[in-house]
Amino acid sequence: MIRTAILAGVLASAPALVFAQQDQAVVNRVLGNVPDLVTSVVDETLPAGTIVVKVVDSTDAPAVKQPVRLGVMEQSGGRDSKACMTDEQGVCTFDSLEVDSKHSYRVNVPYDGARYSSTPFRLDLSKGQRVRVLRLATTDDARRVFQVVGRTMIEFRDDRAHITQDVRLSNLGDTTYVFPDGGMAIRLPEGFKALDTMAVMTDQQVTATDDGLQITGSIPPGRANLMWTYDIPVSGTAMTVQQAVPFPTMEYQVVSDYVDGMTLEVEGFQVARVHEGGDRRFLVAGMMRRPGDPPID
Repeated sequence: MIRTAILAGVLASAPALVFAQQDQAVVNRVLGNVPDLVTSVVDETLPAGTIVVKVVDSTDAPAVKQPVRLGVMEQSGGRDSKACMTDEQGVCTFDSLEVDSKHSYRVNVPYDGARYSSTPFRLDLSKGQRVRVLRLATTDDARRVFQVVGRTMIEFRDDRAHITQDVRLSNLGDTTYVFPDGGMAIRLPEGFKALDTMAVMTDQQVTATDDGLQITGSIPPGRANLMWTYDIPVSGTAMTVQQAVPFPTMEYQVVSDYVDGMTLEVEGFQVARVHEGGDRRFLVAGMMRRPGDPPID
């Protein structure tokens, strides 16, 4: 596939990735084929209403005196939390927990700006749950984080354009990338309104600012998908949208609703073409970066 060939070239030539040459683990991180850092299984050797958490570091050594928080979620929408600290074996225990269908639990391990979390689960009526957390070192160096695919979708609604941005990131390193203090700021077009974000179960959070949005949290090795939407006013017969692309990017598409006579031009991209999907027509402009190409401006 073309994308695979380009990926191989990126890994071989990009300065930020020089130490990742011929490293299958890096390719797996791009594709999202990475082992779970947090695993959770029912354990019949544990009594009902019990959750045992073990935290280890990248060498599989116990993480001693590591704070652990247990999120407690009620079906009615209520929220609570409990805390414990790991012992010399990297283990801590929560007991006397509710085992009915109205309660679910999520283990969270904060570490050096990152957070490692389990998928929410309910407790078995007669058995406990064992959770294992692999805690990685962290970094604020973003050179091993890049955008595999980015997409901007423009839909027209009365006097406004509804814009959806899909950001698919990959951390190629073996440490967890932590966004800067205060978040990574991304400016949105002037006059934007109604920012909405896709809820994710991972550590990344997207929140509104006066000028646009900011991304906080962390990205462990592997893939992370973010998405947000906003509206901008439309008047007249032409509009210009300017947006930031803060990460090195492999592939990007801009897709717009199409009506007869409409044109779309994206600076540095291929000429936009009309595509049909279902009962709709779209204008699509795209680009794919190859080794040695300059970054998207």
